[in-house]
Amino acid sequence: MNRRIAGSDNWMVIGVLSVIICVAGALNAITGELNPRFNGLGGDGMTLAEIAKDLYGSIIVEKLDKYWLSKSLQSIIVGSVFNVFNIPFTDPNIVLAFRILNAVCLVGTVALWTRIADLLEISVSWKWLGGFLTVLSYPVLKAMYFHPVGQDYVTLLIGTTLLFLYLKENLGLLLFVSIIGFF
Repeated sequence: MNRRIAGSDNWMVIGVLSVIICVAGALNAITGELNPRFNGLGGDGMTLAEIAKDLYGSIIVEKLDKYWLSKSLQSIIVGSVFNVFNIPFTDPNIVLAFRILNAVCLVGTVALWTRIADLLEISVSWKWLGGFLTVLSYPVLKAMYFHPVGQDYVTLLIGTTLLFLYLKENLGLLLFVSIIGFF
């Protein structure tokens, strides 16, 4: 019975914090605040956008160096989605795709946080506090939408996933996610 109550609390935490993430994204879209450098792509974002635009050429033909290869997971995700759905590779589309990817990763991080809190037998009030501290911060409410083309939120999700798998003692998936985390 206690497990069932904890599960319903998880959905409440995830739901409320997901709404906050979406409202912050909508407000940022309405106000139009976006990094003015390079059409919203920013410094690293220019290279990440180029990787997304031409996955094969960037990774296989030009052979990215280890530095950029280790930052390419988000670009691979965005580029693959664009290719599958035949979405034009324009800078505004790429910025929007990274914003959506960041929000999805943050919701995933919050969902994993609730599971980690359950594993550690953290009380419901501390679970809420941890979730709010994850979401209600400057990097999330402002920077995630102002400078969206980057690797921060995918990396946060991967790190949270690694902690969860460690606590679950799932070494096989821990190794697999560690390898994915290299990119």
